[in-house]
Amino acid sequence: MAIKIARCNKDFKHVRSLFFEMRRNSYSITTETWTIMIMLYDRTSLTEMAMNCFKEMKVDGYSPSRSTYKYLIIAFCGRKGMQVDDAIKIYDEIISSGHVPDKCWIEWPQNN
Repeated sequence: MAIKIARCNKDFKHVRSLFFEMRRNSYSITTETWTIMIMLYDRTSLTEMAMNCFKEMKVDGYSPSRSTYKYLIIAFCGRKGMQVDDAIKIYDEIISSGHVPDKCWIEWPQNN
């Protein structure tokens, strides 16, 4: 809950600190928590760190949610120097994992 509050206040430094403290103390981390971290890295233009977070999430045994994939795609496509190849790989993973992109994903590039 503290991470959600810090994120809403755009206190990214605190979000990151709380996340690492949770991991250090072996507190329960959910897929939603990982997704928040991916969003954080996207919003601070740290796309590579968002991808590393995604990989670490999977190594730790968490299954990405539809939202996790969505924010990772946004991270790859929403900034200068788009990483189209990485976005395509993630999109393929989305499809093979059984998640179906919704209308928002299809319209997103046209709205930016």
